[in-house]
Amino acid sequence: MSTAITTKHTRTQILNIIFIVSFALIIAAMAMMSTDSFKKTVTQETQSVQAMLGDGDWGFIKSRVDYRFQKAVFDSGFFDALKEIILPEVNPDDPIESALDNDFLYRWVNNIQIILYQAVFRITMLEHWALTLLPLTIAIIGTGFNRWRIKRYYMGGTHANLVRLYLKASWFLVLSLITYVVFPNVLSIHNPYIPPVILVLIAFIASRIIANYQKM
Repeated sequence: MSTAITTKHTRTQILNIIFIVSFALIIAAMAMMSTDSFKKTVTQETQSVQAMLGDGDWGFIKSRVDYRFQKAVFDSGFFDALKEIILPEVNPDDPIESALDNDFLYRWVNNIQIILYQAVFRITMLEHWALTLLPLTIAIIGTGFNRWRIKRYYMGGTHANLVRLYLKASWFLVLSLITYVVFPNVLSIHNPYIPPVILVLIAFIASRIIANYQKM
C-alpha cells in the first residue's frame, strides 16, 4: 500500500513539474520570440500537416480547428477579457514609456493567441490520428489480449516486473502527449509525426501490459 501511495505521489510530482516547465517555456517563448517568428513556426507545422494529409483531409481539419478556436477564444469572450487584463491604458503623462510597455504587452497578447491556436490545432490532430489509427490500435491491443489468454494455461507466462516497466513507459508517453499540446514547435517539419508515433507506442505498450499481466 505504501509503495502504491509513494508511486502515485511521485507521479503527481512529475506531472506538476511537467506543467511548471511547460508554463515556463511558454512564458519564455512569449517574452523572447517575436509574433512573426512565433507565427512562422505554427505556419510551418500546419503546412507540413497539409503536405502529409493531402488537401481533402486538411480542409476538414482546418475548418474544424478554425471553428473550435473561434468558439473557444473569441465567441466565449476570453480574448476580450485577456486584453482587458494584460493591456493597460495609455499614460498621457509619459507616452513614450507607455508605448514601449504596450509594445511588449501586445506581443504577449498576440503570442498567447498563437499558442491557443496551436493547442487547438494539436488537440484536433490528436483526435484525427486517434480515429484514423483506431483499427490498428484495436488489432495491436487485441493481440496482447490473445497472448494473455494463451499464457494463462502454462507456468511462467506472465511477468509482473515487465508490467510495471510498461506502466512507467505508458506514463511517460502520456506526459509526452501533454507536453506536445503546449510546447512550441521544436522539431520543425517533423513535429506533425509526434501524435501517430506516440499513439501507436501507447497501443503497443497497452498490448504488452495485457499480455504480461498476472494470472487471474
